[in-house]
Amino acid sequence: MLPGRDAAGAAVCVDCAGIALDLHCHRCGHEEERYRAMLCARCALREDLLAMLRPTDAQDPRHGLVEALSSAARPQSVLTWMRGRQAAALLQALGTGEVELSHDGLDLLPPGRPVEHLRRWRCTTDSWPNEIRTLPDSSGGSAPPSAAATGNSATHP
Repeated sequence: MLPGRDAAGAAVCVDCAGIALDLHCHRCGHEEERYRAMLCARCALREDLLAMLRPTDAQDPRHGLVEALSSAARPQSVLTWMRGRQAAALLQALGTGEVELSHDGLDLLPPGRPVEHLRRWRCTTDSWPNEIRTLPDSSGGSAPPSAAATGNSATHP
């Protein structure tokens, strides 16, 4: 984030611009736009995911999902997705254990965009290394999870 301008008009950081306002995230320390309560969007996302998914430890599959979603290139997009009624209900069900975070668990749910988005995110983390699933791509055809998520045609083991 480069909120200031130097004498030549070039974008500069807070310190170089002499901006007194603290624009650093109070959790991670990165200079980022504030999203909520002195937190950047990534830290707010992580906080929300931990509250909803409630992983018990680092081996809990929900912890891997928190890490994958928190690492998204655009955390604001994930936060927007989470505000949807179906996505929020899905994450709550995963957090309470009502739905298992597995292909079998997701297969029990009515098909829909939130379920398939979550499945794609989960598959791209290599958290389901021993399963291959064919997912519908955006054109209505089928593509392996990695192809759907990354745009390439590689298969996901």
